[in-house]
Amino acid sequence: MDERGTEGQRSEPGHQAGLTFEVILTRWMRGIYLLQDAVDRLLGLELDDAERTVLANKHPWLYGAYSYARTVQIRGGDLKFPKHRG
Repeated sequence: MDERGTEGQRSEPGHQAGLTFEVILTRWMRGIYLLQDAVDRLLGLELDDAERTVLANKHPWLYGAYSYARTVQIRGGDLKFPKHRG
């Protein structure tokens, strides 16, 4: 896929492959995405751990987001909303 995205428009952060903020947030709340993955997708990125480290070292706010997500995951969970039952 080029920088124009799937609809022929220049892709913006969070809109890679047509994903909107609402879709990313919903997938995170349903437990489909981990918090680190949700951060990547909101920024329109597809990163591995090494690439996350390099980028996070350049941007302190992103380092904080990844660090928090990693801490939550290490403690045995991810910040997921309870699944709706109905």
